Amino acid sequence: MIPTSQVLVKGVDFTALVSASGAQHNQLVESAVLASRRGIIISTTDTALNTPDEPDISGSPDLADCLWLRVPFNNTYDPTLYYFFDGDWVNLIVDIAALTSAIDDAQADADTALDILDTTNTNLAATSVTAGQALIAANEAQIDATTGVVNSAAAQTTASTAQGTANTALSLGLKLYTSTIINLTLGAIDSIDEAHGLANTPVIVRPVLICKEVDMGYAVGDEIGPESIAANPGLFGILYAGANATNVFSKMVATVATPNSPFLLIRNKTTGVFELQPDRLKWAMKVYAFARQ
Repeated sequence: MIPTSQVLVKGVDFTALVSASGAQHNQLVESAVLASRRGIIISTTDTALNTPDEPDISGSPDLADCLWLRVPFNNTYDPTLYYFFDGDWVNLIVDIAALTSAIDDAQADADTALDILDTTNTNLAATSVTAGQALIAANEAQIDATTGVVNSAAAQTTASTAQGTANTALSLGLKLYTSTIINLTLGAIDSIDEAHGLANTPVIVRPVLICKEVDMGYAVGDEIGPESIAANPGLFGILYAGANATNVFSKMVATVATPNSPFLLIRNKTTGVFELQPDRLKWAMKVYAFARQ
């Protein structure tokens, strides 16, 4: 459907009038509404850090047909565009924080799976059954009690426990690979490209920076993802990663010391604000990859 060329619907129809008063002219403007499938962009600036000046739909319902451009306080990050849906303003840009949270949850699940696999290996060792036999198929974890190194009843009980543990691990369907850690350098592209040894192409690949020395509020060992890293002027996605059937790979774009460009920006751990020129040499990088077994 092609939108109408009309932008506003008049508040008063003068067609049948010979003359119109000043009040009627005012009413023409004040009562006008946006035409169907038409809207405008409302722009507001946050009144403080993370404190938006949100358009009031309850007082002006017609604003629900508009887009809202939210400009951050002191321009701490790029402006964000919203649309009104189901009683709330919704971010048109991908929610990186939510995506990161989902990846972190997947990583936690993978860590749990690894813990379960360790338990499985212990149980199988007690009954002279290899961990590989338990993971290939649950049936192979059902060890014939007569072949165990302990009495038949004890062997059967341990095998059943191993089978349940293996089934739980397999149901998660993920195996984790962690790459080599490399130190960042100044003024050069830092890269990782190595074989992951996984059975399938990873479905989740996440690069991180690792704090080697206290910097920007981070403690030694803290890890941050790509959403916390940028470069001036206005460059995002400077830490990225991918994978194929054999390898994982990641790059960190080169940055230099100020006042030259591009120079590194990292969100302060305490304030959450991008700050200029952290010490790149205090950081290292690595890649996590998760693949179905």
